[in-house]
Amino acid sequence: MSPPPPRLEEPYRTAAVAPGTVRYFGWLFAAPLARDPLLGVLALEREWHALAAPGIDPAVGNAKLGWWQQEIERLVAGKPVHPISRFLRALPGAGQVSFAPLLRTLGAVARELHAAPPDSAEELEAQADALGGEPLRVAAAFAGAGAPSAGLSASITSLAVAQYLARALAAARHDPGGHEPLRAQAAERLASVRKSLPTEEHAAQRHLLVMAALEHKHLYAAQGRGSRLGDLLTAWGVARRAAARR
Repeated sequence: MSPPPPRLEEPYRTAAVAPGTVRYFGWLFAAPLARDPLLGVLALEREWHALAAPGIDPAVGNAKLGWWQQEIERLVAGKPVHPISRFLRALPGAGQVSFAPLLRTLGAVARELHAAPPDSAEELEAQADALGGEPLRVAAAFAGAGAPSAGLSASITSLAVAQYLARALAAARHDPGGHEPLRAQAAERLASVRKSLPTEEHAAQRHLLVMAALEHKHLYAAQGRGSRLGDLLTAWGVARRAAARR
């Protein structure tokens, strides 16, 4: 008899994909084989982004970051102790997945914690890709049993950069003059998500297309948000079209 599939514990599960968010709809409409790996890496992201949140004592953030660096090393070695790491390690195919790229993500979290903003477009892309791209590549490796294709990797980078810019846009709402350049850059990168993703990977990686569509919608929605029903219908439509492509 096969062992029961692993389940991510609460409150990590709800925190990772809070209902009504872009992350939630991406996860909800993900391909079945992608759903659990995606949930795991999104849960890690949620934990790590909290370390650099406004108001966090840098000393506390640094201590927790150091612990997480050790934990990812344990995950790489196959001996994690945190519930999220254990969940990922217990997923089918985890033995063939490299978790080492998550150390690059932690390096980017450290730069966020120390308020070191990118100084150039190249640095911004590298920072955004490390923060949001590497976790998505780890999730993709579960489905592909190896490194993502060049097209899939480029699609992930575009989504990560767009989401980074969208967060900057939200932080700059007090400065109307700074909105449009950020919005235009984010929209351009979101359009690249679909263009870069190979057609044969649309079905398996449809969560990327769902998240890109919702992020684009929110760029132009009042207060940067859409209605939950509207987002649900958008996500369903994008996922349905992607699932039909082979």
